[in-house]
Amino acid sequence: MYSEELLLQNCSKTGHPDLPAGLLSLPKTDFMEYIYCQSCGMLLENNTQYGTHADHSPTSEYCSYCYQEGKFTEDCTMEEMILHCVEYLDEFNADSQTHFSREEAIREMRNHFPTLKRWQQKQETENYYHQAVNKVVDYINAHLFEAIDLKKLSDISHISIYHFHRIFKSRVGENIGSYLQRIRLDHIAHKLRNTELTLTEITEQTHYESIYALSKAFKKHFGVSPTSYRNTPVTLPLPSSVTGSSRNRLTPDIIEKSPTPVVYLSINLSERTKKGFGHLWHLLYHFTQVNGLQGPEEHFLSFSFDDPLITTSDKSRYYLCYTTREPISPTGKFGSMTISGGMYAVFRSVGPYSLLMDLYEQIYTD
Repeated sequence: MYSEELLLQNCSKTGHPDLPAGLLSLPKTDFMEYIYCQSCGMLLENNTQYGTHADHSPTSEYCSYCYQEGKFTEDCTMEEMILHCVEYLDEFNADSQTHFSREEAIREMRNHFPTLKRWQQKQETENYYHQAVNKVVDYINAHLFEAIDLKKLSDISHISIYHFHRIFKSRVGENIGSYLQRIRLDHIAHKLRNTELTLTEITEQTHYESIYALSKAFKKHFGVSPTSYRNTPVTLPLPSSVTGSSRNRLTPDIIEKSPTPVVYLSINLSERTKKGFGHLWHLLYHFTQVNGLQGPEEHFLSFSFDDPLITTSDKSRYYLCYTTREPISPTGKFGSMTISGGMYAVFRSVGPYSLLMDLYEQIYTD
């Protein structure tokens, strides 16, 4: 008896001992047991390929390319390891007489690598850190102008203060103090531009000690005083696609929406590319599918907490979401929140996605 398994295999069997991994379909009998590196998927055919523990004794869990003297030779992510391995695909296909495309190879490795010990352990840790940071960011969003200190956030995340500070910065791109100060001041700038509140009222709402303290922090961040900022007109140039006679007057429907629970993925700076967005939408779709969240009344949406005229795109808090019937427990990279209910202006766009940004600009210009 045998079954066909698509397995990651070291290319040394095909005459390339320096290649870390490849793909091969091998028959596996009931009497055969293959040993694979639990980092790169390499088939370990003999103990000369084994990695070593700290005492230099061999280990059959990892290959010598990945693990030496009790440490991984490269501190990389699973995706980085996959992309490294696929660089040798042409040589592997030539030697093994296979015809895997780059996309097929990456897809198979993405399916297989999460079963390897290194990535299982790392994924558990990464998921815990993602969940901890999501909880902290959600707390900050909901209690923005309350007294928030590092000890409080450390307690929420269940991570020591020292490690929380490091983990937060690695995932958000700013240390916690700078992050809090920036989003608070961006929120104040939004109030100055979009409300008739006086500076005294804004100071009281945001719990600054005094107008002087708020003004000093504001000028340090924006380079101008709150009064000058409010009095500076903001103009948006009309996109070429909607200027002149081609421009249509947009009339929204004004509706009241109930609070909406969603599962979300937040987007960091490195993921803000066309490829990155596509990958995250795929992850979100897969998550909702395998967890039975999809239904006729549910839908995908995206939103940002920030005003693009105030917060630069690399700093904006941007989320991809899927609505859920009830709030769900967050897990790993996937967070859970409820979008506030209230009055909304709803615009309907019909046409290619390439014109969507022009539509946004027209909405905010008008």
